[in-house]
Amino acid sequence: MEGKLHFTADLLGPVAVEMSNVQTFSSDAAVTLVLSDGSIVSQPVSASQAGHVRLEGTDLLPGGELSLDHIQAVNPPPPPEPRWTGNLSLGWTSVHGNTTSESIQAGAAATRRGERDRVSLGFDYGRSKQEDPDTGREKHHRGLVEAAGQI
Repeated sequence: MEGKLHFTADLLGPVAVEMSNVQTFSSDAAVTLVLSDGSIVSQPVSASQAGHVRLEGTDLLPGGELSLDHIQAVNPPPPPEPRWTGNLSLGWTSVHGNTTSESIQAGAAATRRGERDRVSLGFDYGRSKQEDPDTGREKHHRGLVEAAGQI
């Protein structure tokens, strides 16, 4: 296990110790251990021989020795809450002269990425108006260009 072991001592308050200086450790209550193979166990631990801890048995999991080298994290913080991110775009074009044209565009995209899922939403909209220089008649084009969602 790399990094530091953080704990709070009654007399000293918060303490951080380099893991290279830790021989073994124990806990008064169950701790969550993230192991190097990705598995997670939550059990009380007690001191053992140098470089190891002893997992205390529970009703569901047996106890046993565990090398500190196989521990990736102890009581890791919870993953951050997923946040929405995205962008919004707006556009307007107006051309005058031989031909009168106007157009409006709008689009938006949003994504929320969690630990196990990803949600993406998006749309694009466009509308245009053009006047025919020969007849003076207006042509209108509008519509939802693209709408997409993914869960």
